[in-house]
Amino acid sequence: AGGTSKKGTTVDGFEFTYFERVLSTHILTALLWDRLVSSGTTATDDQPSRVVTTSGLLYMFVKQDAATIKTWLQDVADSQIENRTACKGPPHQACTGLAAAGSNSAWCQLWARAMGERAQKANAPVLFVTTSPGNSTDTNISKEMMPAWLSAIVGTLAGMIMGAHKAVDGSLSNVAACVLDTSVLSQGAFLGPLQTTYGPPSIVSMDGGTGGDNNNIDEDTKRWKAVVGPAAIEVGEMFVAEATKKSKLTIPI
Repeated sequence: AGGTSKKGTTVDGFEFTYFERVLSTHILTALLWDRLVSSGTTATDDQPSRVVTTSGLLYMFVKQDAATIKTWLQDVADSQIENRTACKGPPHQACTGLAAAGSNSAWCQLWARAMGERAQKANAPVLFVTTSPGNSTDTNISKEMMPAWLSAIVGTLAGMIMGAHKAVDGSLSNVAACVLDTSVLSQGAFLGPLQTTYGPPSIVSMDGGTGGDNNNIDEDTKRWKAVVGPAAIEVGEMFVAEATKKSKLTIPI
């Protein structure tokens, strides 16, 4: 969780934020796919291989929901996110700094949601799960966006305002993603702290449902609006298509 959020390109010419948030995960998964498939099983004892991606807390503050992001991608951004800032029009430019830490933090999770949907339809022996560590104040939460001393102050204030826990507690969502039975975890599941910023791991609702009452949208949908609901999977499919084209590597599901 968190990242460089810096300007520039990799040695292969890919924009840093895009490479870190989406392309690197796609490439690694594609290169390991045969091993993942051979190591997992969809038999009665159901022990799939797992692809677990982790995204930081800040994208719960993204203003746009998945449907809005989908419309922007199709109508404004030519269905690609490299060298783009979320929901901003041309002239397009790479998203860096605090903007990247927020809006573009959702990109990896959207990719994973689409891959989970594909894996479910193909009955693939690979489970895609995403996690959030919450607010872990004993880490350099700002990464390269501010000096370490200022990061420490920001972390302390964030903990006082939003609640926080230690990094060892933040890592428990990843542990749960690796060990929980598939009777509990579905494809594209999302685990994060029970109190959003702190607490034991819990499973976040991702269907974008309203509980039968359009005026009573569930709290998970409100909080994680950029990555929930059917539109999020459609956005993720665009990310998968872009990563497949640019990496020249296909994940065969």
